[in-house]
Amino acid sequence: MNKDRGYLGVTGGLYVANTKFALSEPSLGKFTSSTLTAPLPVVGLRGEYAFAKRFNLRGASEYFGIDVGDVSGRLTDTYVGVDYGFGKRMFVGLAYDTVSMKIEAKKGDLSGRLDWGYDGWLAYFKMDFGGGVSGR
Repeated sequence: MNKDRGYLGVTGGLYVANTKFALSEPSLGKFTSSTLTAPLPVVGLRGEYAFAKRFNLRGASEYFGIDVGDVSGRLTDTYVGVDYGFGKRMFVGLAYDTVSMKIEAKKGDLSGRLDWGYDGWLAYFKMDFGGGVSGR
């Protein structure tokens, strides 16, 4: 959906991360390490709204969930930010981003859980090569 002052769209893609897992038991002397690069399919929403002549509010949220046999998990990535436009196609912005990954696995008497994430501020410079939101 695209209007004069903003847009809202559906997204789809792959979230690719190189992940390393390590398990150890000091008293038994056992150590296991494994590396995994797995592309996870994500779906989401993305939008932008020009709320003033040079300012845009933008945001996005993506989600992936799985529940297969002994493994379940989810991944979310959400951000919201404000752009300030100067010139015809240049912008600087400030956004807040949060990513969360939770995975649980059970096999017999053993169970494991990964609860990982990060959040923080992003400062950025952006150039628009055309087709952006008008009304700026």
